[in-house]
Amino acid sequence: MNVLLIEPNYKSKYPPLGLMKLSTYHKKRNDNIAFFKGTPSQFYDWFIKDDVYGDAFHNDISWDRVYISTLFTYEYKKIIESIELAKRHTNPNKIFVGGVAATLLQNKIFKDTGIKAISGLLNVNGKIGLSNDKSIDTSIPDYSLFSNAIKEWYDYPIKSTYIGYATRGCVNHCPFCAVPTLEPEYKNYIDLKKYVTGIIKEHGEKKDLVLWDNNVLASKRFKDIINDIKNLGFERDATFNGGKKRYVDFNQGLEARLLDDNKAKLLSEIAIYPARIAFDFLQLKDIYIEKICLMNENNVKYLSNYLLYNYNDTPEDLYERIMVNVNLNDELGTKIYSFPMKFIPLDAIDRTYVGKNWTKKQLRAIQNILQVTHGKGKVSTDKGFAEKAFGKTVDEFLTLLWMPETYIMFRSKYEKNEAEDWRNQFEKLSKQDKKILKQIIKDDMIDYSIVKQKANSKVKRILKHYTVLQNRLKTKKTMIDL
Repeated sequence: MNVLLIEPNYKSKYPPLGLMKLSTYHKKRNDNIAFFKGTPSQFYDWFIKDDVYGDAFHNDISWDRVYISTLFTYEYKKIIESIELAKRHTNPNKIFVGGVAATLLQNKIFKDTGIKAISGLLNVNGKIGLSNDKSIDTSIPDYSLFSNAIKEWYDYPIKSTYIGYATRGCVNHCPFCAVPTLEPEYKNYIDLKKYVTGIIKEHGEKKDLVLWDNNVLASKRFKDIINDIKNLGFERDATFNGGKKRYVDFNQGLEARLLDDNKAKLLSEIAIYPARIAFDFLQLKDIYIEKICLMNENNVKYLSNYLLYNYNDTPEDLYERIMVNVNLNDELGTKIYSFPMKFIPLDAIDRTYVGKNWTKKQLRAIQNILQVTHGKGKVSTDKGFAEKAFGKTVDEFLTLLWMPETYIMFRSKYEKNEAEDWRNQFEKLSKQDKKILKQIIKDDMIDYSIVKQKANSKVKRILKHYTVLQNRLKTKKTMIDL
């Protein structure tokens, strides 16, 4: 068979593991495999003009099967674009769409495209209608799949890395999380030794190990998992072929509530970098601080965490969690990088959702601030830098969220003149005038109907700071300058 594997043209740090496993499965059947990631217009250059796959394919090919991977639901437009591309080159009943978004939006995809998406993992026979297709989920991924990659179109940052799982699923059923739908059954142990050895045999050794376990600390065989990791050459301070340090990354995070003295000690025995611990709710503050201190006592200094916001939290809540980490770094000498993660509903097809305690303007301001990291979205471990970015107090932070976008993004350029004038005017507004101003700009644009109905001279005067900068916003592309 001639098989085409497509990843929609969204940005992705990691390669599509599902497609890599499908490639292995089909190559064992002696099928011809091609991989594409790009726009529909690039498809013809990739396949016909460049002829990157040689004699195995020809210009008038009819694909026997097309597989499309999906990730985030908010990339729905690009997912549909890939499906429509596939429909132009093969029969719809030969198209198989799977992955996270396909599972969560199965009905919508069918309604919009006529393609019945595959739900969940390829660990049950019959999902793609081929013999022993339940073996795909446990297959060794094909690292050679991207050997013909056109780097100008896409290039995965992760290079020499084993990517896999030591467990599957999660014991929790958090309402904001897709894992219970994607991986409903918790599996305590997957043989990493067998998996990694298989990768080495087929594709050579890799430097680092990234595990996508959703809750590895819940495993009853956690000690066995750590021993497997050490036996694979990822003990603490391990190096790759005597050179650079090796790293282990439980990329989906570790649950603070399940971390105890024994598990912290076991984690300290491997080359974990960073130790990711979620801090999604302020109610977990005391537990979170306790577990960070526990990791620090075990000499795990480099940590990272995800800070969920735009869910049921408030801006004040997010600020406090950010500053908990900033203060821990200052007190303990740790390096905790915080990654604020905006909540988007599981069935959202874009990123426009605004939580009940937030406004669009405030959410946009958070993104403006985070752009100081050149798109990496993390909060610096330096206290002075963090306080300048987010404010020294919660009141400063809340005021910052209403500041014109350009003043936030180009802080050093505007802070002594325009931004200072804006701040002085903002602080002098009465409580009622501030309320009216926020109503006018809360949707990240000026609502002129409210200006006409409610704005007095003071409100209209401060609004000039927003209107005068509109043309600049269309052309300025550089990052925040703090």
